[in-house]
Amino acid sequence: MSLMDEFQEERDKIKNAPLKAKLKYFADYYLLKTLIILAVAALVAGVVISIVTKKDTVLYVSLVDFTDLGIAENEIREPFTQLYVADPKKEEIMLDCMLQSDVSRAESSEPAVYGVSIEDETRMTIMMASHDVDLLISGTDIIDKYGENEVLKPLKEVYSAAELEAFEEAGRLYYINEEAVALKLEGAKLLWENYVYVGPGRDKAGIYAAFPYGEHTDMALVFVDFLQGKQQQ
Repeated sequence: MSLMDEFQEERDKIKNAPLKAKLKYFADYYLLKTLIILAVAALVAGVVISIVTKKDTVLYVSLVDFTDLGIAENEIREPFTQLYVADPKKEEIMLDCMLQSDVSRAESSEPAVYGVSIEDETRMTIMMASHDVDLLISGTDIIDKYGENEVLKPLKEVYSAAELEAFEEAGRLYYINEEAVALKLEGAKLLWENYVYVGPGRDKAGIYAAFPYGEHTDMALVFVDFLQGKQQQ
């Protein structure tokens, strides 16, 4: 009997076999292949859906040494999105408070919620270098760290001369090497209602906004005003 005849005979047997025998035959010869095909199909579908539904980030804010109280989504991100994001279905803002410094853990009476990790530090460094971070909010120790590495825009590239003069008179500018690189946040009620600062000095610390070389500085400026209770038309 030829191989094809044997194959046909086997198929005829399975075709006329009881259901239990058919299920066993399927499990023995086709189940593993079927599961692999389904897994690959699900993976491909997931990748396609992720690509199709992925939103463009129009503002990336890094809040270093802050802990989210769990309400920032409703109190900050959604209201800001409704007011200033042109197409919320395709665009979004990111508020990242995952990175906390070693200093915050060392000077805190209690351990910070997240300890800085090599992975987080590397991620932030890469994002800064690739101009993905638009706004940095933190204490002066973090401002010093990134400012000394020259990844923060001088404020003269962000604000007008008149604005800088007003900030100077109000004592709100922070300098590195005689260059104003950060603005002290004042009246940022939204920030304090939604986050806890766990960096050095805790409640006594001055909190500053600085602008890395991101692609959305204009949106970052709007966000700084938003935190301070100023809404733009």
